[in-house]
Amino acid sequence: MKKKSNKLLLLVVSQIIFLILLIGLMEVLIRAGILNSFYFPAPSNILMDIFQLFTDESIWVHVYTTLIEFIAGYALAILLGISIGMFLVLVPWAEESFNPLSQL
Repeated sequence: MKKKSNKLLLLVVSQIIFLILLIGLMEVLIRAGILNSFYFPAPSNILMDIFQLFTDESIWVHVYTTLIEFIAGYALAILLGISIGMFLVLVPWAEESFNPLSQL
């Protein structure tokens, strides 16, 4: 049992070290100009922006917008899914036509 937990601990530690090295490499490549910072923002800039969003409390505007978009998209998916399902149940030829697709 102890051997298994040591193996798991080693795996987790090696994954964390790999992640830190990968983020560090990305930071170096962006600062050196090898990676375009427009497409790959530096991890340090991302952390500073996140910190700024929380300190001036503007994060809540973004959270609210994201939540509203999620709810709207989910409601639309529910409406479309129920409508299409009812259509397929109520119209026999539609069910027969779409049956091969619904079996996938």
